[in-house]
Amino acid sequence: YSFCTLLTRYTRPMTAFFGDSLEEVLGSERAAMALVGLSQKIVFVSCMYAVSWFVVRNVGSIRKLGDPWNTFDLVFSMPFYPLLAYFALSGAYGLSDSPATRWTGISYEASTFIELYTAKSIVHFVVIFKQGLTPSFLCSNIIHHLTTITCCVNILRHGMCYYFCCLDGCCEVTNIFLTFLYVLKATKTDRTHTTAHGVNGFLLWVTFVIFRMMLFPYMLFQYIDDTLRTNYADTLDTFSYSFNIVVTVVLFLLSVSWFIPITKGLLKVVFRKDDGWQLKKQQ
Repeated sequence: YSFCTLLTRYTRPMTAFFGDSLEEVLGSERAAMALVGLSQKIVFVSCMYAVSWFVVRNVGSIRKLGDPWNTFDLVFSMPFYPLLAYFALSGAYGLSDSPATRWTGISYEASTFIELYTAKSIVHFVVIFKQGLTPSFLCSNIIHHLTTITCCVNILRHGMCYYFCCLDGCCEVTNIFLTFLYVLKATKTDRTHTTAHGVNGFLLWVTFVIFRMMLFPYMLFQYIDDTLRTNYADTLDTFSYSFNIVVTVVLFLLSVSWFIPITKGLLKVVFRKDDGWQLKKQQ
């Protein structure tokens, strides 16, 4: 967070310079400044990945945990997902007051979330091809990344629907507990039923129900309800309006497919089975 703040502060003169020239190319000041902000976040995420790779390669106890690419992604995820969830929750809460703020409002927290999320998805494209994922799971990750990147970039371009993007982004809360689950699996491979496993598994399941199974339908309801009650949606082009719905539906369907193994994993801990948790990692 401090790095993001300093990067924005000390590159402000450069941002203004490039913003003027980019505005002529992109056609709007909003799109130009969003592109500069996204570029800054790509640098930030790349630096986090570089530090994570250095830790994995040079700290012996971490280097021994398993596959270096999966461990590298895990080390990156531990500080990143709480940061991302904070900005998503803050952005959604701060813009939730009225239809006007939900459709046209922009805040520092909301902008930072969308830029950070997009930057992470772009950089992570390299990582997913190195993790040895199954073809079906790799395919679902590619679909997930392509749809969300397109949606976020489009929102940054036209400067609307920041609230709805952050509302969908609140699902990142679940990744905090999923990451901790993988930390437990990596460090306690011979013990799958500790108290930490049980508490974390329960919190993962509860947050998954709230921030995915319930959140995405609620987002669609509020999005369509605002459309029927106000005329803010009329200012969006057909592609942008429709694609926001498509992305949320895709995220919900992916979450349904992930919810099944998560529920099975929780039940195995509750009933003390010894075959461990067979979970696919969500993105």
